[in-house]
Amino acid sequence: MLNLDLIQSSEGRVSFRNKMLSMGIGHLNVLKRLMNVEAENFIKRQLSIKQGCYINCYVLTGRNLASRDIGSESDPYLKIKLGSKKTNTRKEYQDDEPNPDFYKKFMFDASFPGSPALRVAAMDYDELFGDDLIGDTLIDLEDRFYSHHWQSWPQKPIETR
Repeated sequence: MLNLDLIQSSEGRVSFRNKMLSMGIGHLNVLKRLMNVEAENFIKRQLSIKQGCYINCYVLTGRNLASRDIGSESDPYLKIKLGSKKTNTRKEYQDDEPNPDFYKKFMFDASFPGSPALRVAAMDYDELFGDDLIGDTLIDLEDRFYSHHWQSWPQKPIETR
């Protein structure tokens, strides 16, 4: 039985590779396959454990938002939703502004696995006829939570959506 803990360190991987080469089977890419198996086992273990965390959503600016008003620009504000948790900035709408500066932080608690997608919506304030959706986006939080690539970045990128 192979101890997969051996391939967890770079020294262990070098040692394993050298043993494979000494046996004349270094060309088989066994180490790569074992690394994939270990990654799959890690994900399975992670999916079986419920983990709580905080989700921080920063919305900085909107650019060239579509007009939903006749004869003027939209009056944008934000609605953010994660499952049954909702928040909005309707009372802080920006009058006739196609390029609003929001600079807002929204914080939610969530648990993985099982977290719904985060929905960020830009709305047009309209006192007479009801508010209109300017645009929205969904962010798959679980995809990021379980992504080794995403987790490895010390500084997360600013996204444009």
